[in-house]
Amino acid sequence: MKHKQSKRELLKRLEAGGKKLAAVGVAEGITAMLAFYEEQRAEGCEIDEDGDMLLYQWGVYDFEKPATFQLDLTRQFSMPDEDEPYQLSLTFHFEPSAGLKKIKDANQWCNSPDELAEFRTFIEKSPAYRAALTEKVKKVELDFFGC
Repeated sequence: MKHKQSKRELLKRLEAGGKKLAAVGVAEGITAMLAFYEEQRAEGCEIDEDGDMLLYQWGVYDFEKPATFQLDLTRQFSMPDEDEPYQLSLTFHFEPSAGLKKIKDANQWCNSPDELAEFRTFIEKSPAYRAALTEKVKKVELDFFGC
């Protein structure tokens, strides 16, 4: 797959499982992104040179008003002949409840498929993920963009 096709490819995977993006829950969305990373390589994005990585991040952000608690899993693609990376970002937005506001914003990288099992465990044990499983999703976004 070409990295610029990643959004379409992930949406096809979700739809094959009978889901529209707006109806995807946190657990199934994260599982789908991890499986997509494990099973589908991006042409020209060299793993050994940080060309295809995952970024898990969370926190209360006010990029859009009003602020939301965001749980995000991003796949970052870097091409050797381009200066800036591209990102496929799956973001779950929640009302920033008192419990979610207590979770400090942070992130964690997965540099290669060899680290995926440990990365999956990190996500599933993280306070942000566990809390998000009990909250109502306000909005789900899937964006592809160049940095």
